[in-house]
Amino acid sequence: MYDLYLLLECQTVPDVQDLVQQVPALSDPSLQLKMFQRASRPGFLGLDLSEEMAKTLLQRLTYAGALAQRHPSAYRHPLLTLEQATIIAEQVIGELQKKENFHQSIGPVRLAADQAVCWSFKAFSKQRTIFVNIDKLDGHLWQDEELHHLNDEANSLQFEVLRKRVEMADGVLSHWKQLYSIFDIYLLRNCQVSIPFEDFVKQISAISEHRMNLETLQYPFHVGFFGLDLSYEAAASLLQHLKSLGAEGCRLPAAYRQPHISREQAKPLAEQIISRLHATYIPDDILGPLSFVRESEVCWIFGAASPQLLKERGEPGVLYAQIDKLDGHMWTPEEMQFLHSESNHLSSFHA
Repeated sequence: MYDLYLLLECQTVPDVQDLVQQVPALSDPSLQLKMFQRASRPGFLGLDLSEEMAKTLLQRLTYAGALAQRHPSAYRHPLLTLEQATIIAEQVIGELQKKENFHQSIGPVRLAADQAVCWSFKAFSKQRTIFVNIDKLDGHLWQDEELHHLNDEANSLQFEVLRKRVEMADGVLSHWKQLYSIFDIYLLRNCQVSIPFEDFVKQISAISEHRMNLETLQYPFHVGFFGLDLSYEAAASLLQHLKSLGAEGCRLPAAYRQPHISREQAKPLAEQIISRLHATYIPDDILGPLSFVRESEVCWIFGAASPQLLKERGEPGVLYAQIDKLDGHMWTPEEMQFLHSESNHLSSFHA
């Protein structure tokens, strides 16, 4: 049986009415309150669901803006106590000291975090901090990478929600494949694995059936455009390969290498957008002057300080306008998030 571990509450009412007959607890007001209660501690919903039902409910809650993980219900009632887990953590840290020949004295082992499936402990020395994650059921060691992957299912669902929103908005981004024939890769973070250039050329040439133009490729690689002319599909394959080498980046139309809209030309467009947002959402607020914030790979970003937003939401208290470098249209926050999330989901977005 499975349960959902809620990390972030729903932002809208989840569509679960058709599930109530199979899971009557979903009509319980206390459970509904838990799914919406802000600033509450992360925790299990207290359900015993089949694997498929847990997947379905996770999908519905994700669509409602929640962040949750699906785990065996057994983790609601740990078989190990915190004291027992602390002893195991001390043993593991002691073994790590011996294995790494680490002679510096280490402070006491302390609880760092109470997670859904494990307790995370830490111990300090003058030069380093050691972290260990002890499973709540059988005491085995969780690796940090394993814990990171616990959110993979929810992240994939969130990406699907984001993709649907982008498609429904029917903006330029959703039509890139039809509008452009040549794409490039924009590196946001360089490869973390060193590889000879000749080997890299062989690898990326084997990725695609199309011939890649490697004459403009600069090596060693740097943050920015690769300088390759690729098909939409070949760019996706290359981006996947770069990600396997520790790089981060996004697939863009090659046209963005030479912007049509300059920063100076983008400013009056940003002023119009900020003025419209101001009148629509916070008409009584007095905005600060429009200023240039930064340049991204696809747009010029401008902003105007908003005392009202700062008071209501905290940082950043700013209205932003993101002006496309090719045609001057406005990029939405969802589109920017989608652009930078795509590399993590290319296997489901390759077509």
